[in-house]
Amino acid sequence: MKIGDIIQRARARYSTQKPSLRDAILSHTDLMGSVSTPFAPLVNAATSLKPVRQLLDATLKIDHHRSLPKYSHGTFRRWYKSVAADQARYADQVAFFHGCYVNYNHPQLGKDLLKVLNAMGTGVQLLNKEKCCGVPLIANGFTDKARKQARSNVSSLHEAIVDKGIPVLATSSTCTFTLRDEYPHLLDVDNTGLREHIELATRFLWRKLDSGQTLPLKNLPLKVVYHTPCHMEKMGWALYTLELLRLIPGLELDGAGFALLRHCGDVRL
Repeated sequence: MKIGDIIQRARARYSTQKPSLRDAILSHTDLMGSVSTPFAPLVNAATSLKPVRQLLDATLKIDHHRSLPKYSHGTFRRWYKSVAADQARYADQVAFFHGCYVNYNHPQLGKDLLKVLNAMGTGVQLLNKEKCCGVPLIANGFTDKARKQARSNVSSLHEAIVDKGIPVLATSSTCTFTLRDEYPHLLDVDNTGLREHIELATRFLWRKLDSGQTLPLKNLPLKVVYHTPCHMEKMGWALYTLELLRLIPGLELDGAGFALLRHCGDVRL
């Protein structure tokens, strides 16, 4: 029984409260990212100011104690155009569902993934058209808009997986879980023939290494605690990331912190 799906379906069907302006702003990540990234230095500086945070709290009910995510000055997709031709030279290819966070907030994560995959002889393509996976829209009551975006994404996934014959990787466990499981179960968007070809980048990398491929890894003398994302745990794929981390020379995983970690906050689990 998928309790999270039942809760969301009940909310969508029986809620009498319309989404607020706050909900619209926080859930339309592509719109906000597209507007904010060209002016990222100004946006980041403004949202760091205490008076601005207090104003957002008073008008939109965004708690002033909350540190808002920083935007990148330029998107990942824009940067990718400069390396697209080089990526096409690799015989082995994958498609990358970068998600909103990589595209608007932390492009370096996507750049690092390309570097690792290239070192293993794999080139990276982007989906022809990619929209937010839909989780913010679902969580804030915009189910119809989420369904529309899901259908658009399924079309792009079909082009990569079926037409081109390449798998689709993601760095976000929430995006991965949504594309694979939430689309058919919660949004009634059919992804038959696509689901099994969508996976986390860490799982893909581990399988490559387990099959005999090598990756030159430098010594990294660090002691870290790893917080397994909830959706990664739900898919049963946490082991792949942990095993990858254990392959890094010098890196020590501290298991003492695992018992202290709490739920990430997404009530739809």
